[in-house]
Formats: sequence, structure tokens, C-alpha cells
Amino acid sequence: MGAFYFFEKSRAVLLNDQLNEQSKVAYQEILIEAQLNKKISLLKKESDAATVASDRYTQIQNDLIVNEQELDRLRQTIKKNNPLYYQSFFDTSFITAQDVRKNLLSDHQSLLELFEGDSAVYLLLFTSAHTYFNKINKDDFDNTVATYISYIMNQSLLNSKFDDYIKTANHLYQLIVQNINLPPGRIIISPDGKYFPFEALIVSKQPVTYFAENFAVSYTYSARYLLNNFQGNSKANGGTFFGVAPVRYTDDRLATLSGSDQSLQRMQTYFRNATYFVGARATKENFLKEYYRYKIVQLYTHATDSSSSGDPAIYFADSTLFLSDLFYENKPASSLIVLSACETAEGKLYNGEGVFSFNRQFAALGIPSCVSTLWQADNQSTYRITELFYKYLAKGLPLDVALQSAKKEFRQSSNLEHKLPYYWAAPILVGQSGTIELPSRFPWRWAIALGVLLLIGIGGWKASKKRSQKNKTVGNLSLQS
Repeated sequence: MGAFYFFEKSRAVLLNDQLNEQSKVAYQEILIEAQLNKKISLLKKESDAATVASDRYTQIQNDLIVNEQELDRLRQTIKKNNPLYYQSFFDTSFITAQDVRKNLLSDHQSLLELFEGDSAVYLLLFTSAHTYFNKINKDDFDNTVATYISYIMNQSLLNSKFDDYIKTANHLYQLIVQNINLPPGRIIISPDGKYFPFEALIVSKQPVTYFAENFAVSYTYSARYLLNNFQGNSKANGGTFFGVAPVRYTDDRLATLSGSDQSLQRMQTYFRNATYFVGARATKENFLKEYYRYKIVQLYTHATDSSSSGDPAIYFADSTLFLSDLFYENKPASSLIVLSACETAEGKLYNGEGVFSFNRQFAALGIPSCVSTLWQADNQSTYRITELFYKYLAKGLPLDVALQSAKKEFRQSSNLEHKLPYYWAAPILVGQSGTIELPSRFPWRWAIALGVLLLIGIGGWKASKKRSQKNKTVGNLSLQS
């Protein structure tokens, strides 16, 4: 349908270009292109700091021209040798409603896309049997979203005006869903603009029922993104789980994340071949050298959606990783990266492209799924939800269902204050939401139980043998007497 074509054409163009480059172009050409991009980026940063009239500035400009020309020649070669590289420049009409139902809704109940125009907001919803297209009042939508976000990100405001929050969250739900009979289950949401957590919308005010109670939510840049064929680099595989927790930082402005290293230790029971870098080992260099070799990557640290350089940034024990530092130099084996740091789902908003953030950059590197955080929540709550997420993931649940289950268990087991969505709604899943096949863990509990039974059996056999020998000796003595 025309609306779906327009929605899809308006988003994820740059992301899909990057993904097609990485999946279709020869590895060596990708590596050279990444190195040239990095060199050009560094030269531009040096140029900004140099004096315009200096000899060094002139040399930098000459170097920029040479490298940019070399990059252009390389891309022309890629275009000639790898025509599929340019697939995403073609018309996107090949993604149809039939494609969505066949490929995306085979194990999901619905796909919801939003598009924000100049004068209205439009909703497109696919279920297995129906397609809905609704127009939403833009002023009402924008104002309600702003109020909703102001409540949910502020613990004290949410606590003191919870009744107002319920009204706002329910009104936003009604604005979006209107008269649609939304089927409960797994839902994919493709937002336009800044993310806000659908999970904390109020479906019913009496009793208070959150969206997350009935829906396992995942977000995507576009339906087209989910149709990409992600294949990790099996040669780079170094293990199942890679956890990073700096705990303390050389930058005194960053608070110590006490307990993050202990949370990583508690996760180790769910994985084989787990590696942890904590404290002084949790450096930027170590992360960049190692993360791409593991199926699952967990980061416990600080982050910001806009640093002094204008780039989103993640902080390590020794230094800062900027979004622009993530060049494609090693094809990752990773299926999932979990960024348990504030504002990792946020970034700069580009009209028609969406929010450019760390989760989107990791997606552009070929990592299909990312759990990131919308605001800075309570540390202990973040640790608990993350650990519960891995517990359900290790049981073989899909990513979206595992995160939904973690949030539901957290709410059920928490005190009244921590049931507020401020504490549990910040982590969101962006990207593919299927299961991740994990190597079978060694059944330590069964092994220990079997060992105990074996020891008891051996002990009983020895005792029985000893009694038998004793009885035999007594019998012999009786016969002699």
C-alpha cells in the first residue's frame, strides 16, 4: 500500500546502506574503507583545531583531498564489483504488506509504525488479518508525549503525581490505538523521532494495567531493517558472553557504579565461556579489541546522548568512546549488545533518518539486537532487571519476551515505590527479537546431586560390606565355641 511505501522510504536509508556495504562487499575493501573513514575523521578534527594560516593547516587540507579522492575511487570500485551494494538505492516497494505478514508476523502478533508529518501524526498497524491506517492530532500527540516523558523520567514527580501520570499514559494509549482491537502478544514498534517506552502506557485505569503486561515489545528502525540477513563472523567467535564494568573512572565527575562487577559475577551461571573485564581492565582499548568476538556483550557504565564534541559517548575506566569512534574494522560475531547505561538509546535526531545513537551504530556494524536505556534509573534496579533478563534468555525465550518477563517479575517482587515505571521501563529492545542459541551449560546442580547420591551409595555399600564381614566373623566364632 502507498502509506507503507512512504513510511519505509522515509527512514533507515543510511543504516541500510551501511548494512548492505558490510554484508555484500569484500571484507578487505570494507576494512580499507573503514581505515580511510577513520583517517578522514581524524584529519577533520585536527583541521578544526589548527590555525587557518599555518603550514600545518594547508598540509591537513591536502591530506584530506588525497584521502577523500582515494575513498571515492574505492567506492566506485565497490560499485562496479559488488552491485548488490547499491540495492538500497533502489525503490523500496519490494517490501509489501505480504512480506511483513510472511516474514515478520509469522511469530509476532502486530507491527505498528508511526510517521510524524508537519500537521499530523499517522499510524500504520499490521496484524495477521487486518491493516489499519489512522490519523492522530499532532498537537495533542506531541503535548501528551512530552508530558508522559516528563513524568516517567522523574521519580519524584511520578511518585507525587501518579494519578496524573495514569491519565496521561492512558490518554496517549487511546490516541495511538484509538478504536483498534490490538491483539495481545509480541508487537514490533517502528517509531518516528525520539523513543518513548510503550511498555509503560496505561491500557486500563481500573485496575491499572501497563502495556507491558499484555505485550512483549521490540522497536525497530524500519520493517526493512528486520528483513536484513544478519550473519555473524564465526571466525571471530571468542565465546558466549563478554561483560564490562569499569566500576570507577579516572574522570572524577563520574560516580562509582558500586555493585556492577558483582552483578556480572551473578550472571556467569547462565553462560559458558564467559569473559569479564572489570575495574582497571575495563578500558576503551580492551573493549574495542574484544567485544566483536562474543555472541552477547554486556556493558555496565555511564553514557551520555551528547558529549562536549556533540557525539553520544560511553565512558570506560580510562577514557571515552565516542559514537564516531565505532568504525567497522572487525566483522562482529555478536548477536546482542546490552548497554546498561543511561541515555544509550538517545542521540541526535535527523529528519527522515531517526535517532543516531549507539544502538543504531552497533546495528550498522552488523549486530542485529541491542538493549539500551532511555534514562538514568536506579542502579540496583538496573542490575536486577538485567540479571532477570539473562535468566529468561538462558531459558530459551525470545529477546522481547525475556525482557517483558524480567520487567514483570521485577514489578511483582518489588516494594510499592519500585513498582513505578521509572525503575523498570527505561531498558528497551531495539532490533531483531528472536531467540539466541546458547551453548548448553554444564548441569552443575545435577552433577553435584548425582555425586552426593553416588557417595551415599558407596558409603552404604561399604557399611553393608563391613556388617556382612562382621556377621561372618561372629558366626565363625560361634561355630568354634
